[in-house]
Amino acid sequence: MVISLHLDKYHNDKAHGVATYFYGSLAHGIHSVVGERFASIVQREICARTDLSNCRTHAKTWDLLRLTKAPTVRIDLGYVSNNGDAQRLSRPDFRDVVAESVVIAIQRLYLASEDDAKTGTLRIADLRKAGIRK
Repeated sequence: MVISLHLDKYHNDKAHGVATYFYGSLAHGIHSVVGERFASIVQREICARTDLSNCRTHAKTWDLLRLTKAPTVRIDLGYVSNNGDAQRLSRPDFRDVVAESVVIAIQRLYLASEDDAKTGTLRIADLRKAGIRK
């Protein structure tokens, strides 16, 4: 799996929020099933744990997503041109929450549905207690 983290910038400082991209093209009717599922999970986890606006998931044919053989997502974590997003992203504790969101999303991708917890509630410490990762 490839996870690419990005910050966006826009000429309008009102643009803000998190978006996640996976390989796909509506015009050609193709997409990465695993990439789309993971993008959805990671987007939900980040939005449940932070106050970043949900800019949703999107299928794209960018080289990074199209040419990588492993399931790949690109996460745009906010806009440096927006004061609110920039302030959040400058805080180490906020970045830790985002990192935990991504780790938990990876775990959720492989968890059986009966073992799954409510979005935004599972923590890395919970995985360690369960013996999933020591």
